[in-house]
Amino acid sequence: MKHMKLFLMVGLVLGIPSCGYNVSNPDDIIVGTYEVTSLVVSGCDDPANNEPGSLHDFDCYIEDQYQICNSISLEFTNDRGYELSRNTRTIDQVIGTVLHENDPLEGYYFIDGNQLRICFNGSCQDASFNLEGNQLTLQIQQGEGCIQTIQATKL
Repeated sequence: MKHMKLFLMVGLVLGIPSCGYNVSNPDDIIVGTYEVTSLVVSGCDDPANNEPGSLHDFDCYIEDQYQICNSISLEFTNDRGYELSRNTRTIDQVIGTVLHENDPLEGYYFIDGNQLRICFNGSCQDASFNLEGNQLTLQIQQGEGCIQTIQATKL
C-alpha cells in the first residue's frame, strides 16, 4: 500500500503539469507558408549582379494566346524544412487548357533568435528575418556582397 501511494503521488506530480502543457518553440514563429510579394538582390560587389525584381515574378500577363500567372511561395516546416517554389499557371485562352508548373528549391534551416542558416545541397547561407503580424522580411547573405531580400505574406 505504501508503494501504491508513492506511485500515485509520483504519477500525479509528473502527470498533471504535462496535461495540456505546451512549451512554446521559438522555431514556431516562422513555421508556415508564405506568398512572396517582393524578391530583390542588392548590394553586390559587381552592380551587374543586382536584381531589382520583376513584376512578371508575381503577376499575370498575356503572351500571344496564353495568360501566364507567376507566383513564388516560401515554406518553413516544423521539421526545419525550407522550400522556395516558383509557380507558373499557363492558360491557353483558345482551347481553355491549364498547365500548372512548380519549380521547388528544397533545403533545411536552423534558427537562433532572428538569425537563420538556410542550406541547399550542402551549401549554407546566413540570413536574418523579421516577422510582424503576417508580414515576413527575410534577408539572405549571398556571395560577393549580395543580399537577397524577400518580402512575403503568411497564408
